[in-house]
Amino acid sequence: MLRSRKRRTLGVALVALATIGVGATTPAGAGERGLTEPNDVKAALDATALAAGSAASTDVAAWYVDASRDAVVVEARDRAAAEAFVAEAGVAPAAVEIEAATASPRPLVGGAGYYGTTDICTAGFEATHDGQPAMISVGHCAPAGSLVYATSLVPMGTVEEVVYPGSDMGWISPDSAEAEPTPYVDGHGLGPGPYGWFPVAGSAEAPVGAPVCLASQRSAFRCGLIEQKNVSVTYEEGTVTGLTRTSVCAEEGDSGGGFLSGNQAQGVLSGGTGDCSTGGHTYFQPLNPLLSEFDLELATTGDAPDLPTTPSGCEAYPAVYPEQMVAGNSDLMPNRYFDDPKSYFFAPAGTHTACLSGPADADYDLQLQWRPRTSGSWTTVAKSTGPTTDESISHQGQEGYYRYLVQGLSGSGDYLLGYDQP
Repeated sequence: MLRSRKRRTLGVALVALATIGVGATTPAGAGERGLTEPNDVKAALDATALAAGSAASTDVAAWYVDASRDAVVVEARDRAAAEAFVAEAGVAPAAVEIEAATASPRPLVGGAGYYGTTDICTAGFEATHDGQPAMISVGHCAPAGSLVYATSLVPMGTVEEVVYPGSDMGWISPDSAEAEPTPYVDGHGLGPGPYGWFPVAGSAEAPVGAPVCLASQRSAFRCGLIEQKNVSVTYEEGTVTGLTRTSVCAEEGDSGGGFLSGNQAQGVLSGGTGDCSTGGHTYFQPLNPLLSEFDLELATTGDAPDLPTTPSGCEAYPAVYPEQMVAGNSDLMPNRYFDDPKSYFFAPAGTHTACLSGPADADYDLQLQWRPRTSGSWTTVAKSTGPTTDESISHQGQEGYYRYLVQGLSGSGDYLLGYDQP
């Protein structure tokens, strides 16, 4: 194994990485036959997908045990492909529920157009390995032994170990002196720590339904909910099992970004569907199995664990955006900036709901704006203009582009926008 004993100052996690090449291995497995119990069915599908020559093409997007229905759900773009996959695993057709998937999950690495011939990823958390500094990321960005570079293309370190596909995990040793792992992730100015960072106090696992936020180099800081655990997905390179699905959005180049629930590290971004303009789902590699696999020790602040309780109010919405307001200013959400394509999203006809909360001594208003998919100007279709920062909207809308306008009439401070779309 290649290892560097040199040390350097790592700074905060979320260093963007430019990597050369994408590695893949071919894991093996064998499916059990004639099973109907959900966990056994899931295990048989996993083993079959990991075996060479499996029928689990990318048309079979994902599968998992839905505890609320006590059933295994197989999401697929092609029903025949899903049926062939289930049959190959020797699973009774009645033991699974096949649901339509509009897209297949993909690793969220940057394409050649962004950095020429390189892929862009994110280092999510910092750690130590045998007392030496380490950066935690995913495995699909580069094979073991690859050199990685900062976004300035200055050599930064070496990929030491990778597991991908099967899992999606890897770690990097820095290639410079004076390293000191930092127990924070970059909150892009929103966190309570120095420079707006968020502290990492441990890696206690949050339950399904808990709020979770992604800190990454392309999407900045985005929040949502943990939706499902132990999900298997199929990428072009093969199947990855044991992932956690969330409602947080992400962009190309966010792979490896760190997920936090409270001050507890949850995992690193593997892939997803959609983006922060259209919405979608993300999947992360849980952190504790990664730490165990590579014998890494997470860098932590030593603070007491702080896992949030089941969210309520604005936090309970599928899309959650914490931001800051200065009196007299306005934000276009979900990306704050006017004339930015990512500050609006497309939605079919249906119901839009939103919730705004902020400082008790401030007054913020909330508007939902729409424009046609083809062309045209923005029109306010719903608004909430109470005397405080507690605002809510419910609107039955037609197909088109939508965005939220948050207006800071008086008072400055942190606010939270949560919304759901058709």
